Amino acid sequence: MLVELPEAAKPAEAFLETAADLDKLYIPTRDPNGFDAGAPADYFSARDAQKAVSDAEAIIDHVRRQVHR
Repeated sequence: MLVELPEAAKPAEAFLETAADLDKLYIPTRDPNGFDAGAPADYFSARDAQKAVSDAEAIIDHVRRQVHR
């Protein structure tokens, strides 16, 4: 969705890469059949989760700043 924003509201390229990293987590973290063996919790650490939360918060903050202009 960030890619579709008007040019004036688009974030920096690094920010788009952060959003792409979050996209990669969408299915494997939720689908118990997302991996050949084990549960999603076997593949992701607390550090991975904290980074994902931090990245998501940064995106939400960016969107809020755009909405409240």
